[in-house]
Amino acid sequence: MESIHTENAVFETEAVFRRKLKSYIKHCNKPGEDEKSRRLPNAAGFCRFCEISREGFAKLKSVYPLMYDIAQSTFLDEALNTKMSNSAANMSFLAEFNRSVGEADDEAMGDTVRLITCHDDGDAL
Repeated sequence: MESIHTENAVFETEAVFRRKLKSYIKHCNKPGEDEKSRRLPNAAGFCRFCEISREGFAKLKSVYPLMYDIAQSTFLDEALNTKMSNSAANMSFLAEFNRSVGEADDEAMGDTVRLITCHDDGDAL
């Protein structure tokens, strides 16, 4: 099994982390599936897919910082460019969850996520 818990991280190597991320993205975007059966890749889903805790995922930031950033960027990119219909509330929740993973380490850094939604008439909320 590739989900190996070590003293410092939930994955034994950065390569294992990378493979798990790629497998998760494939799992969410299975070819031939309609939009209703696809999943939106996100940090919570990745934790569930890998059977790891949010704390375990947050630890990856200090052990494999580049790959952790790639994972977070991947989740954000997937959310922003999805063709699936998602409510603003769902997107806001995902953005907040992704930001909050590892928050204990970055609390003083003041990272924020700002979501702007628009009505069909183009007025920003």
